[in-house]
Amino acid sequence: MMKRTEYRMFHAILTVSLLAGSFLLAKPMPIVGRVKLVETVNTLPEVHIANNRLELTFLPDSMGRISQIRHRAKQKELLQPYIQKILHGNPLFAPSTSNICGIREMFWGIKMTGSDIPVRLVRQSENQIEFDSLHYGNTAFGLQRKVHLVPDSMLLEFSLKLRNNSSAAATYSLWFNLTPVLPIHTMLPIKGGAQPVRGRGLQKLADEDTLFAGKQGQYFYAPAAPWAAARLESVGLLMVICFDMKELQPDGFFYSWGGITSSGEMRTFEPIFGSRELAPGDVCEHQYRILFLPEMEALRGMIGNTGINASFSNTELQLEFAAPVATAGQSVAVNLKNATETISLGNIRIPDLVPEKTEKLSLRLPNSIATGRYRVQLSTDAETIELIGAVLER
Repeated sequence: MMKRTEYRMFHAILTVSLLAGSFLLAKPMPIVGRVKLVETVNTLPEVHIANNRLELTFLPDSMGRISQIRHRAKQKELLQPYIQKILHGNPLFAPSTSNICGIREMFWGIKMTGSDIPVRLVRQSENQIEFDSLHYGNTAFGLQRKVHLVPDSMLLEFSLKLRNNSSAAATYSLWFNLTPVLPIHTMLPIKGGAQPVRGRGLQKLADEDTLFAGKQGQYFYAPAAPWAAARLESVGLLMVICFDMKELQPDGFFYSWGGITSSGEMRTFEPIFGSRELAPGDVCEHQYRILFLPEMEALRGMIGNTGINASFSNTELQLEFAAPVATAGQSVAVNLKNATETISLGNIRIPDLVPEKTEKLSLRLPNSIATGRYRVQLSTDAETIELIGAVLER
C-alpha cells in the first residue's frame, strides 16, 4: 500500500502527464512541408565482352545478368532492356524496383529476394567472363557462372556450378526466363499425349509432338526436345536455348505465359530444369547454350548446334539448315516413320555451315508411299532425332 506522500507524488505526476498528453493531442505539431517522392532510372556499372558479331553487356551489381546483346553488323539490340528504378524522397530508405529483363538463372519455386544484389567479377577476357556469389539471390545456393562468347560466332556457352551453402539439404530447379526484343514468335517442342507435369497433373496440348507458339494465359507442358526458341521478328533472327536432355530429368518442363506487357504482347518460352537435391556443401554442374540463327519459318530440331527446319510439298521433303558457328558438313540418314513402317529416303550431306546463312536441300518422295501420317527422322553417327511438327499426310 502507498504511503500518503508517495500517493500525492504519484497523483501529481499522473495529473501533469495527462495534461501534457491532452495538450499534445489538442495542439499537434504543424506540418512544415510534404515529402516529394521522385522516381529515377538507376544506371548500373557495366562490363562487356565481344567478338566480331555480337557485343554482350553484363551488370555485376544485378546478379551479373546479361542486360543486352547487340548485333554489331545490324546495329540492333536483341534483348528487351533491363531497367532498375529508385524511389527517392523517403528519409529512411530509397526502395528500388526492376523489370525481369536480362539473361540470368533463377530458381523455380524459390523466392529470390536479392534480384539486384551484386555478384563478384572473378575474371574477364576479350570473350570470356566469370562471376560468383556465395548466396545467389539471397538463397542457400552459391553460384559460379562462366560465359564464353565463341569467336566469330553467334554462340554463347554457359557453365554453372551450384553449391549448397546452408547447413541443411536443399532442392532447386534452374529456371530460364528469356526476354528478347519484341515482337517474337515462340516455338516450344511439346510432347504429345497426356503427360505428367510437376505440380500440374496431366497436361495435353496435342496427340503428337508439336510446336507450341503460346497464347493468352499460363501453360505447363512436358518437353519433346531439349531446346526452346523464338523468332525475333524485328531483327530477322532465331534465338535458341539448348541443353542436354539429362538437364530435364527427372521432372523438368516448359512454362509459357501469354499477356500484354509495357513493351507489347508477350509469349514466353521458359525451360525449367529437373529438380536437384544437394546435401550441405555438395556441388552440381550445369551447361547450356544460347545461340542465334538466321531467320527460318520454324525450328523443327537441333543436331549439335545446327538448327533444322523441314516442310513438304507434293513431291519433295525440303530441309533447311543453319548454325551459329562454322560447322563442318556431315552425312545424315533421312527416314519417314509412322507407327508401323519406316521408309528410307537415303543419305544426304549437310553442307559446311557458316554463321548467319542458311543452306537448303530437298529430297524427292517415293511414289509408293502408303496412306498414313509420317514424321521425319534424322540420324547421324552420334544421335537420332525426330523433327517436331514436320508431318507428311498421305
